[in-house]
Amino acid sequence: IAAMPEVQFQVKCDTVPGEAVKVVGSDPAIGSWDPEGSKVALSTDAASYPTWSGSGTVQPGKLEFKFVVVKEGKARWETKIENRSAFIAEAGTRLKAEFNKPRITERGLNGEATPPRARSPSGSPKQQEPPAAFLPPPRADGSPGAPDAIVRRIAEENAKRRSWRNKLD
Repeated sequence: IAAMPEVQFQVKCDTVPGEAVKVVGSDPAIGSWDPEGSKVALSTDAASYPTWSGSGTVQPGKLEFKFVVVKEGKARWETKIENRSAFIAEAGTRLKAEFNKPRITERGLNGEATPPRARSPSGSPKQQEPPAAFLPPPRADGSPGAPDAIVRRIAEENAKRRSWRNKLD
């Protein structure tokens, strides 16, 4: 069994005292789109603020995520951009971004540009897609829905499951 690659995250993000920054996205290690489930909480200090950084291990391949500012159970998502997408190399990846701005820099952990993406036999990049249950319905323009749509869909599915349990009781 291969070890999961390390991903180092760095984001420039203005916050107020008491707020923290997390990475939330498609991999279970980053919460499967649930901020409370993310194991990747970023940190900062007086010398590096407003830059927040941290690391975690995720499955290699395609990773979709957003940076989320959290305080007392409330989450402030990146709303001005679509979900971020990066290819996580088996040797690890360093990702650098600015909150609510789409540009992201991907580098290998050794500082070099990330290696070419692995290819499937058909020639297309191998990508690990999130489970369909976590994907929101596409927008009219065909782009993926926003994280709040994902959360709403999960809540609806959970409500359906509870209603069946109530009927059985």
